Amino acid sequence: MEANIYLVIVVIFVVLIYVFLRKKSVINKNSYTEYDLIIDFKEDKYVDIRKIKEFRAIGDWHEYSSHGFRGFCKLPKEELVIFIQKKLQLEHDDFKVIRGNPGLYVP
Repeated sequence: MEANIYLVIVVIFVVLIYVFLRKKSVINKNSYTEYDLIIDFKEDKYVDIRKIKEFRAIGDWHEYSSHGFRGFCKLPKEELVIFIQKKLQLEHDDFKVIRGNPGLYVP
């Protein structure tokens, strides 16, 4: 009789652990990291990326200077550089991507 009680307790414990781990893995699959990035275009290469659907899909962009944007992006810095080069047909020296930090904030 005592063995059956211990067996039931162990089974319940295993099921609870399974449910917890399963739920945690579902949460991790749906979450992603956002990167605080600044895009600074050369003046003659400026493009308003807020009007381009593909850029709105990867980040929330706000005007940061007369020729730049800052936003939280789903792509890391290196991937964003490649994305800009492909989508806007720009050379690497036509713009800069800078990692943002609170000390760089300019209202």
